[in-house]
Amino acid sequence: MPCNFNPVKDCTKFQVFYLAVATFYAPSNYCGVGGIKTERIRCIPNWNRKGACQDCVFVEIDSESSSHDGFCGLTVSRAMLLFLFEFKRQTLPCALVQWFKSVGTGLHADFGMWLVQANTNRCTGLQDQTVVHLDTFL
Repeated sequence: MPCNFNPVKDCTKFQVFYLAVATFYAPSNYCGVGGIKTERIRCIPNWNRKGACQDCVFVEIDSESSSHDGFCGLTVSRAMLLFLFEFKRQTLPCALVQWFKSVGTGLHADFGMWLVQANTNRCTGLQDQTVVHLDTFL
C-alpha cells in the first residue's frame, strides 16, 4: 500500500461480521459419501451477556511445508474480529487474529494433542495480533 494510504478515503466499504460459515467437501464416515461439511467461526463480542465467544482456527502459514510432523504448515490462532473491506474495487474478507505457538516438540503424552500457549511480544508483553485474509483459514 502507498505511504499516503488513508483507510477512510481509500476503503469504500467496511463491514464487521460476528459469524462466518465455511462449507467444504470432506468425504468421511461422519459426513457421508457426499462429504459436505459446514463449520461456523464465531467472533461474538457478548455471548448470552457473559462475555466474548471467539473461536480458535488453524491458519495456513506455510503452504509448501513438506513435513508431516506437527502442524504441517499450520498454526493456531483465535479469531477476534471478522470483517471485509473494499480497496481499489476488490473486496477483501479478513480477520483480526491472536497468535498461539506450540509447546514442546510433539503431542502431549496424556492428552494426545498439541499444547499451545499465547504468542506474546517480548517488549510489550501483549499477545501478538495480525490481520489475515480469510483464505488462510483451514
